[in-house]
Amino acid sequence: MDIFRLTSRPDISYFYKSDDKKDLRLGSLVKSNPLSYDDATFVLVGYPSDLGGQNEERGVSQGPDAVRKALYRLAYPRELEGPGFFDLGNIILEDTIEMCHEKLYNVVKRLLEDQKTVIVLGGSSDISYPDLKALLETSSDISAINVNNKYNVNEGEISNETPYRILLDEGKIQAKYLIHLGIQPAANSYHYHQYLKEKGSQIIYQREIKLGGLKSVFDRVRTATLGRALFWGFDMNVLSSSDAPGVYTVTPTGISADDVVELARFAGALPNSKIIEISEFNPKLDVDNRTARLVAMMIIHFVSKRVL
Repeated sequence: MDIFRLTSRPDISYFYKSDDKKDLRLGSLVKSNPLSYDDATFVLVGYPSDLGGQNEERGVSQGPDAVRKALYRLAYPRELEGPGFFDLGNIILEDTIEMCHEKLYNVVKRLLEDQKTVIVLGGSSDISYPDLKALLETSSDISAINVNNKYNVNEGEISNETPYRILLDEGKIQAKYLIHLGIQPAANSYHYHQYLKEKGSQIIYQREIKLGGLKSVFDRVRTATLGRALFWGFDMNVLSSSDAPGVYTVTPTGISADDVVELARFAGALPNSKIIEISEFNPKLDVDNRTARLVAMMIIHFVSKRVL
């Protein structure tokens, strides 16, 4: 599988370099030439598609490149110079969501086979289906963390509201190894809440994070996922709109920017974390690039914690 034929190379103008040679930024470290792929530990790939969302959500396709512009201006720890950071570019899209998913699945599967730590930028959250499918094909035991205010277990064809339902119905993941973190009851039908409770999924509500702090969340996740290849799906709708205005589902409540960065750091600290996926960021709705910068901070903290 030639992953370079399934993707387009990133615009190198995003690779920011400071005039001060001692003021090192990730843009001076990241590589995109295929000859540098083998040496990289971390590989980023974008999925610039709106196909999984509603018409009102058009704009998430611009998410990957908007994040790149913010990400490559950030400083990085010296320890990252050894492992290396590679930007594979964006998936070359097809006419249907199924064909696009097949490409993403094949690319992520190859990255995992090559022992890369994978960073996937959406796009809408339907990408959890091909990403988790790829992890399942390369690992015998998997767990998934859906960091989201919604369950995404609606019935129906593949969309940003159905990926986990389809994975469960197809038997690709067991409900007890699917953790929903940051859930808000007002964002979910009680039918789907009952469905997951009967299936045995673990649910951690947003208010539990607010009232009890992250330490207990970390303990629960660490225990539940021990020894299992781990997928993290961060849907930016999990955040309060004051911290992340660049999303379609605006909500005055949600987890804070500080907490989502700490969750990304925690994900990076776990050696069994194989994929971090960040979806539903819409630059058309962003204010002062606030959400783009937040996604960038999540990524740099994830990779920094992995190497430190």
